[in-house]
Amino acid sequence: MLDPAVTEVEALLTAAAARHPAPPLASGRPRLSVTHALAVCGCVTLDDAPTWLLYVTADGGFGWTSVPDGDESLDLVDAGFSAVEHAAPSDVLAWLQGSTCGSFGGGGTELRAVLEALAQVITAGR
Repeated sequence: MLDPAVTEVEALLTAAAARHPAPPLASGRPRLSVTHALAVCGCVTLDDAPTWLLYVTADGGFGWTSVPDGDESLDLVDAGFSAVEHAAPSDVLAWLQGSTCGSFGGGGTELRAVLEALAQVITAGR
């Protein structure tokens, strides 16, 4: 069964990508050059949840994809700054909605830098 927050997370990501579109990821090479990339493994749940790759391009575009099982998320992009976070989809949803509560994003300096860059683009124009 799919975690109930997944649909809402993906709707918010899709809306942000529509406001500030980035080029889609191409299969194979060359990898898309991005300034910031975040792989979010939605594994902190008893239900099913994907791994998402969120990215920002140099021109301020935002894109995301659900990464197929077996693929390495960060191998899809050439990122200046990148991070990986393991989280409950409900925590990702709360972060996308602007909450600073919860365990999402509690990692190191690079993770916080990536999250800040993503948040600026995701929340712009809401």
